[in-house]
Amino acid sequence: MNLKVEKALQKHEAAARNLIRAVQKAYPKGTALVVRKGRNELPLRVYDHRDSWWHDPGYILGENVRTGKTHAFHPTAIVGNSVVQRGES
Repeated sequence: MNLKVEKALQKHEAAARNLIRAVQKAYPKGTALVVRKGRNELPLRVYDHRDSWWHDPGYILGENVRTGKTHAFHPTAIVGNSVVQRGES
């Protein structure tokens, strides 16, 4: 492999791993968020994070507190914090 390409790939992997750690620290499991999905804003609770640096690094996995449906989303989709509890409308 070309040395420049190899070094660029190493930098890419390091940056992706740093993004994953930053997202996990900023939005730990159990965090309640409001997330924009299409035209809707959904109240979600973080239940996990994707930890694969090569595919969708930094993506968050959340569960809709009203319906229980799960969603994967990027941190840029977060529009605020939620105080809605499961079963509330």
